[in-house]
Amino acid sequence: MAAPEIRTITRIKGRLVRDPTSFASAPDYGGTPLGLVAVTSFDFAIRSPAVEAVEHGDGQEIDFAYMGANAAMSAVLRSWDKDAIQAAFPHTTIGATTGVPFVTLSLFGTGSKRPGTFLGPDAMAILLAPDAPDHEPAIYLPSAVPVFDTTARLQTSLAGENFVAVSFKAQPDTSGRLALVGMLADLTL
Repeated sequence: MAAPEIRTITRIKGRLVRDPTSFASAPDYGGTPLGLVAVTSFDFAIRSPAVEAVEHGDGQEIDFAYMGANAAMSAVLRSWDKDAIQAAFPHTTIGATTGVPFVTLSLFGTGSKRPGTFLGPDAMAILLAPDAPDHEPAIYLPSAVPVFDTTARLQTSLAGENFVAVSFKAQPDTSGRLALVGMLADLTL
């Protein structure tokens, strides 16, 4: 292990990109920019339950089994980005006067997203692209489904920036991949 150095502490400043086509063409990587992020949370959600051996005593853990993962990413965007809002929320409409999308929340569901609708067909590739890709890791979900985190909030304030939270859960792509986390130059589409 390398000796710890203060200059290697990572503070990832970056942006979300939908459906990138090349990891070599910064800053939008051939995809649709979804906005700058203030905070991002990535959960590997690796499942590794304990294997117990009763011959060593009740509940004695002797090993752990890798049982797969359920990767998820949440991000707090720094602006009300048109493309991000339409990608992350099920019921958006473009304002007739402003051209800016608005979200409709309805008790009964409207349009194509009624209660019980499967969200898998809405999957898209999502990239958290760091501003310094040579020094900070990227997060790539090749098949990300927009989900509605119950803790997601629209934060407004006169004292600072306004934020909107978006969440995505990974579903396996055609190769079985859920997520890739690492230096952008090492990742593959």
